[in-house]
Amino acid sequence: IYKLYDKDPGRILIRHNQRDKHFFDLYLLDIETREQRSIAKGNAEIVKWIIDPDDSSGKVIGTVKKTHKGYQFSSRSSSENTFDLTYEYSLEEYFSVASYDADNNRLWALSNRNRDKIAVVTIDLNTMQEKVVLENKRVDITSLTTHPKTQRPIYAVSVPDYVEYSLLDNNFVEEIALFKKTVNSAFSIESVDRDLRFLTIQQYDDKGYEYLLYDRTNQTLDSLAKSPVAKYASTFSSTTPFQFNSRDGLAINGYLSLPTDLT
Repeated sequence: IYKLYDKDPGRILIRHNQRDKHFFDLYLLDIETREQRSIAKGNAEIVKWIIDPDDSSGKVIGTVKKTHKGYQFSSRSSSENTFDLTYEYSLEEYFSVASYDADNNRLWALSNRNRDKIAVVTIDLNTMQEKVVLENKRVDITSLTTHPKTQRPIYAVSVPDYVEYSLLDNNFVEEIALFKKTVNSAFSIESVDRDLRFLTIQQYDDKGYEYLLYDRTNQTLDSLAKSPVAKYASTFSSTTPFQFNSRDGLAINGYLSLPTDLT
């Protein structure tokens, strides 16, 4: 499943490789009739199709490709049938689109263009200007979680030592505090329902993981499953982050686990 439409739940975008086992194509599926309509054909270069979230006809507003030169973002031209190359990144640069914000005609993405670390950026599709919204001076931003309806970011993740969460949507302050139980624990939102009431969460640390169902309305958190090793957690040693500087001054981060009976 590639895309669900809140305003038209009878249609979904799917990907599969029935046409050619080497590539995944994009199709619009009518759930009631089970009819599929081809939207876009994949190839060796396509990394991602950027979809208009408000157009349930499966409108593609842009593509991200990775070639021998690097990443390329192309936006739909005025002719509606072709895509114009509008942004390029070299092989030394990183670029990953998180979502398309239709209200403001911009992309939310992760990029390290013209800087050392990967940051959260927006790209204005009217001017094609990239703007840094959030960065961590010590390490890369590793992921960006976006709102399923507005396509705007909720939080970003970086790992300078323990996992850190940078909140970009103040409506989720309580959830972030609840899901990250301790300084050395972490979480990820695995799935949400259409109304953003129920969230499936994975909480984890260096001793195991647990899946939970969170009800935002009633503020309840129910356990769904735990890792098989959870019952042995008390016997595991803890992992401690450390940092040292190389001879050229570069800060290097690492983790150390010592036997539990070592004093």
